[in-house]
Formats: sequence, structure tokens, C-alpha cells
Amino acid sequence: MIAIREFTDPTCPWAFSAEPSRLRLLWLYGEGLRFERRMIVLLTYETAIANLAPDPPRRDDPISVDRVLHWASEPLATVEVAEVMNQPADEVRRALTDLGATFDPVGPDGYGSLASAR
Repeated sequence: MIAIREFTDPTCPWAFSAEPSRLRLLWLYGEGLRFERRMIVLLTYETAIANLAPDPPRRDDPISVDRVLHWASEPLATVEVAEVMNQPADEVRRALTDLGATFDPVGPDGYGSLASAR
């Protein structure tokens, strides 16, 4: 079991930047990973990782965006899908379009989901 303790500041505009990496780790290690969030008040911070096992079992990278969207419990931003897949965001964006995923634009990006996965 890998335990990760994330120290985050909910008022920090950059706090969400750890989310794509968190999702990728959840994809790769699934049940072998435990996240613990600690709320702190800092304008800058780093994610603290504790108790790393030397050789934890991990999944292969997902082979398709639909597999990631089926796995996710909520719609994901394009950059989150790209991080989980370890692929460039532009390629993932094209794959989401080709798949016909539901896309809700937000700012310069948006959130994709599959109607059948909800």
C-alpha cells in the first residue's frame, strides 16, 4: 500500500494543479494507493509523499480515452485525461472528439464524460 499525504491550501489558486497527477496515480495504482489530504494555509506549497513502497504493483497506461472516462467517477478536464493517459492534451482532445464524448466547455478547456458511464 502506498500512502500519499497531500498538503494543500483550498484558498490557493494553484492548489488544483495537483489534481491531474493525483488522478494519474489513482489510475496506475488503484486500490494499492491511499490519499490523505491535509488542509493548510500557504500561498505556495508542494505535495508531500510519504511511505513510498519500492515496487508497488501498477496498471499499464490506459489504451483509450473512453476507458479513462468509464473509470472516472466524475467528468474530467482534458488535461486530467491527458495526465492519466500520459499523452499530449491535443491528442486526447482529438480522441475525445472522435469518441463523441459529452464536452462541457470551461475557460480554455472543458470537462469530458460519457453519457453511458453516468
